Amino acid sequence: MTPEQAVDGMYRFYNATVAHLAQDGWEPIPSDGNVEGQIPEPCALDDGSEGVRYSAGFLGPGQADPLEAAKALATYWEGLGLKAEALVPANPKNPRMIANGVNSSINAQYMVRKEGASLSFVSGCAKGSEKALHDKVVQNRERSARPTPPSE
Repeated sequence: MTPEQAVDGMYRFYNATVAHLAQDGWEPIPSDGNVEGQIPEPCALDDGSEGVRYSAGFLGPGQADPLEAAKALATYWEGLGLKAEALVPANPKNPRMIANGVNSSINAQYMVRKEGASLSFVSGCAKGSEKALHDKVVQNRERSARPTPPSE
């Protein structure tokens, strides 16, 4: 997997998950949600070599029945090939239910209660230099922050 595939796959998975939830009100993908704008995190590939991964989190609407929503999303993720489970908090006073899903390409978590929900994602580890990719993102941000001189 390349860094581009890691980032793009993470956001495709987000879009598919939100489409499955069929709710308005989820945050949009950021305009810089690509390998050119997303800050990478270091990770190690299976062979021990340097790699990068990406993460993102989004807020959205709650559900009338959080436990059923978590179970339904875990089932959906299982259908996509993830090892998934719905979890009930140990503290019965905690109204937040959780669905976790993981495979080699994505680690996903859905936390939901009646008042609101969140989706968090971490991509799989892709071959790449965290420093080189980080520096490239910083250069892109600096370039876009410079004012364009007026044309005469």
